[in-house]
Amino acid sequence: NILTGYYLKDDIKISLSLTLQDEKTIKLNSVHLDESGVAEILKFMNRKGSTNTSDSLMSFLESMNIKSIFVNFLQSNIKFILDANFIISGTTSIGQFEFICDENNNIQPYFIKFNTLETNYTLYVGNRQNMIVEPNYDLDDSGDISSTVINFSQKYLYGIDSCVK
Repeated sequence: NILTGYYLKDDIKISLSLTLQDEKTIKLNSVHLDESGVAEILKFMNRKGSTNTSDSLMSFLESMNIKSIFVNFLQSNIKFILDANFIISGTTSIGQFEFICDENNNIQPYFIKFNTLETNYTLYVGNRQNMIVEPNYDLDDSGDISSTVINFSQKYLYGIDSCVK
């Protein structure tokens, strides 16, 4: 049975989809963050100043006090596991964000769509070395997109982070 709900940490609304595997294990299917939550995950990713954070996704979720909502109901030694298709997403006034984990549970931006006054932009992770920036890019378009590949560095995340704030 999939359970859904949300909780508040400070002013951040965190929506969860989870499955109780057994009395000590909770499988997280997805997490959705509000605008303040997106700002928090971007700050968390930027903290180390590198494209691959050494902090795990679980560390981020623990910083959001995820375990505290289950302490009264389950034993304190709760084990959280991630669904194979786990995604953490968020919506802000400037667009939508989705994050996935790599094999070491490092957070990677996967899909970011944001709006400026003049156009919409979509960013996708390439091979963790670059990002593709597509102004209004049609995924069915078979055109050459090599000119839109930019070198990925943390400064782009810092730029997005400052827009969210």
